[in-house]
Amino acid sequence: MPEHEGKSDSHSAGRRFPAKFGPRPRLTLFEGLAVLVVLGGAALMIIPFIWMVSAALKDSTTFYNPDWFSRPLHWENFGQILTRLNFGLYVLNTLKITALATLGTLASCSLTAFALARFKFPGRDALFGFILVSIFLPSQVTLVPTFIIFKNLGIYNSHLPLIIPAFFGNAFGIFLLRQYFLTIPEELSDAAKVDGCGPFRLFYQIYLPLVKPVLITLAILTFQGTWGDIMNPLIYLTDQSLFTMVLGLRLIAKSQFLPQPQLEIAGNLLLILPVMLIYLFAQRYFTQSIQTTGMKG
Repeated sequence: MPEHEGKSDSHSAGRRFPAKFGPRPRLTLFEGLAVLVVLGGAALMIIPFIWMVSAALKDSTTFYNPDWFSRPLHWENFGQILTRLNFGLYVLNTLKITALATLGTLASCSLTAFALARFKFPGRDALFGFILVSIFLPSQVTLVPTFIIFKNLGIYNSHLPLIIPAFFGNAFGIFLLRQYFLTIPEELSDAAKVDGCGPFRLFYQIYLPLVKPVLITLAILTFQGTWGDIMNPLIYLTDQSLFTMVLGLRLIAKSQFLPQPQLEIAGNLLLILPVMLIYLFAQRYFTQSIQTTGMKG
């Protein structure tokens, strides 16, 4: 019996375990520095958010207290935001503008990008070059002409000036989608054309499902930009019943309210919460689109 045990011990001692159970390889100096830089960048992003949560739970007397999460925590600040500012109406206005602007951006950019990627017509490359150049044009340059146009059309002080421009596309969205369309093999469209597939059917049945990650990425970016936009609503909206969430939060700083910065911070937390949730649930599509979008063409 002891002989058998000795053989078994020697057999197990000489057995090789899979590599995955072995010791982890040590990080190189460069990899260690890269990890430190990433952790430092993450801390720089997270610490201000934690401070916002702490400041939102204070009252006006302890707001400037350097201590974080001072007791007692005033959760009622969020309730005051929801009740005293007609916050529900502002949320509905923001949702309406953001949803329509996102829909318009996706529709116009995808159609334009598809045409620039798959249709051959005179001046196509020059048109795409002009679109690329417009990326470097500051929005402030077209602010006054656009305002005059909407003013003459009689749609000033309405949501239309915040929605209509999205249905004319934007340079970044067109560029992003066009580059993705170019990575799809042309043989796919040739086979569909042989089966009698027309241009529009080719677009929405063949190409559109394949660019789902980029569409979601563009939707996230458009949602983020429209949801928190303050410049355009500030220019075109004067009636408080049309205000968005950002303009509604500005009312706290006006004379009819006592200085209550903790309410402004609480409102800003409610403002950024939907954007954070959407990104958390859709981040895999976001990273996928970055990895697969080529620079062809």
